[in-house]
Amino acid sequence: MGEIMNVRYGEARRRLSSSPHALEINDQAFRRAGETMMEAAAVFQQQLAEFLVELQAAGRLRLRPGIDVEELAQLLADGARGVNQARPPVAPEKLSARYWGMCRAILHGCVDAPDRKRVDPKQE
Repeated sequence: MGEIMNVRYGEARRRLSSSPHALEINDQAFRRAGETMMEAAAVFQQQLAEFLVELQAAGRLRLRPGIDVEELAQLLADGARGVNQARPPVAPEKLSARYWGMCRAILHGCVDAPDRKRVDPKQE
């Protein structure tokens, strides 16, 4: 999954970061092609959801109760866009590792879920 995000989001980000006009290019791209960019994002996210279904069918992915592939695809795409917007910016040579880490965090989690009864202020 990390490599999918690295190719989809990282390739363009690395190419853009090599330009001294990266900020202007990015600004103009969103101004002139924002609608097209949103459509491309939606198509990618749908394709990602379909891939997740394939992984489930092959027994390579098992979603936790209450999570569906569309939600997971949204989280992964949002996370990848978040990597691209990190401040300070992620160095181009570190983008791949950051996408992989983000995917690991979303797919496997970083912490155990708290006992809802203990953290619910109404229960205290």
